[in-house]
Amino acid sequence: MGQDTLFSTDSARHLPQQLDELDWPEPQRFPVNRAGAHVRDVLVPDLIMSKSFLAVVGYSSVAELIDLVDSWALVAPKGRRARLLFGTEPFIATTKNFTSPRM
Repeated sequence: MGQDTLFSTDSARHLPQQLDELDWPEPQRFPVNRAGAHVRDVLVPDLIMSKSFLAVVGYSSVAELIDLVDSWALVAPKGRRARLLFGTEPFIATTKNFTSPRM
């Protein structure tokens, strides 16, 4: 048979299920999002138990970040610190006005 193309793949199968069929290292060693494992399950406990951490995040993840820092603060003894660096997309936004159209 010929080589697979974009149109010869089974589009009904989702990528997380396809990724689950591959041979991956243990999630604790190499976290990756797939049907049977999630990066969050490894990353969040690791950050919560760390003495200090630096999180480089985007603004779209603010709600997740608030939950993380709240959970971390509950178990953080004195002397621990969390540092946050907010980044933006690496391009200039063409939108200058971010108000609601109804306002």
